[in-house]
Amino acid sequence: MDNPIKIFIIGAGDAAHKLLKVLKKTGSLNSNYQIAGFIDDDQNKIGKEIEGIKIMGPISNLPKLIKEYQVLELFIAIPSAQSQLIRKVVEIAQKENVKSKIIPRTVDIIRGLVRFEQVREIKPQDLLGRPVVKHDLTIASEKVKDKVILITGAAGSIGSELAKQMAILKPQKLICFDWWENGVFSLKQKLKQYDFSEIKYVIGNIQDKIKVDQVIADYGPDVIFHAAAYKHVPLMEENIGEAVKNNVVGTENLAEAAIRHRVKDFVLISSDKAINPSSVMGATKRITEKLMYIYADKNSTKFTGVRFGNVLSSNGSVVPLFEEQIRGGGPITITDPEMVRYFMTIEEAVQLIIQSWTLGENGEIFVLDMGEPIKIKDLAKDLIMAYGYVPEKDIKIEITGFRPGEKLFEEIVLSKEKVIKTKHPKIFVVQKEEEFDHQDFLNQLKELKASVFQPKLNKEEILSHFKKLVPDFNHKN
Repeated sequence: MDNPIKIFIIGAGDAAHKLLKVLKKTGSLNSNYQIAGFIDDDQNKIGKEIEGIKIMGPISNLPKLIKEYQVLELFIAIPSAQSQLIRKVVEIAQKENVKSKIIPRTVDIIRGLVRFEQVREIKPQDLLGRPVVKHDLTIASEKVKDKVILITGAAGSIGSELAKQMAILKPQKLICFDWWENGVFSLKQKLKQYDFSEIKYVIGNIQDKIKVDQVIADYGPDVIFHAAAYKHVPLMEENIGEAVKNNVVGTENLAEAAIRHRVKDFVLISSDKAINPSSVMGATKRITEKLMYIYADKNSTKFTGVRFGNVLSSNGSVVPLFEEQIRGGGPITITDPEMVRYFMTIEEAVQLIIQSWTLGENGEIFVLDMGEPIKIKDLAKDLIMAYGYVPEKDIKIEITGFRPGEKLFEEIVLSKEKVIKTKHPKIFVVQKEEEFDHQDFLNQLKELKASVFQPKLNKEEILSHFKKLVPDFNHKN
């Protein structure tokens, strides 16, 4: 190339320095690109140099600097950047008619597991996610060593990321258990890159009591991360029996087998929808939390739980749905302009699950700091702009009204629960709610199970059992 493209690298930290080295090593410098400078907000860095290339700034001066140095592309090299900063750089790039690219905002890049050649176009999620934080997994790494880890729902969004992070930590053996054959196949391909061969892939359903017992007996896991669940709120309203069979009976099968075979640790992945549940899905998750308290009371297996909210780009989440609607020309459909949700990245959610496991005492439920809630309408606008369109002009936003089981806002803890700080700044432990009659709960649960294993379901009867098991249940349909 006769005239290499002038670029600014946004950021002047380790990632930016490594990117410079990669560009030199691959021969991209001078032939394809010419680095006009690094841009950073840190006043202590501005005016200094990285390998002879000046650090300029702050980012607010970008429009002026782009014109002065005739820069045509911006490379964002701040893996831990907040979405507001990325949004600011992208908006400047759009106004100045220059391209912008980014180093993947993934914990892998921070750990050195992603190649810096993988600089890519900006994705909508980059404008929405929170900073990617490298959590200290030293304790988890030590704890995982020589352990057999079983993950249920291993092919799902949370389960597959959990499997990936466990493969990186390298336990003695990792068991990936799921009913979804295609998902398990994809997971197997994905985990090959992490150079960990001690992984077994097991097809099976947690509703199958005999299979669950067989898997735990055969592999003898030390730890079970229970991520398998039906989670889609409106769909579970229409399939109430299956929600109970999978989320409640499946959890019961797994927990009882864990107790029988003296599994050391059982980690239940719960949901913010379990708090003051308004949906079938939320009620089933709250029932499993209360079951966890019962199991923790009298057995050698240590039971802990983790609650968190929505995960960006998980299967069936709102972001992929909105993206599909944008690609189709709109409209984006939202149920209420005031609806808010908490969001976090899949990677961060899973790291905090692992951290909670290392912190947990028997019978504790942990809640994760989900950051500030985001208005769904604002999220829709950000996504539209990320695709280069103008909200309401190019892509309309349509209000459709509430779907069955939905709330205007989600809660992380009950009003009668108290949260206590842990040594991790983003993890809190829930002080156990007031005691409930365990035997009465188990009797009511037996009636619920009897009602869902009938040839003809009576939805009102099942809902009445929910109310007895979870007095805070306030069904919205």
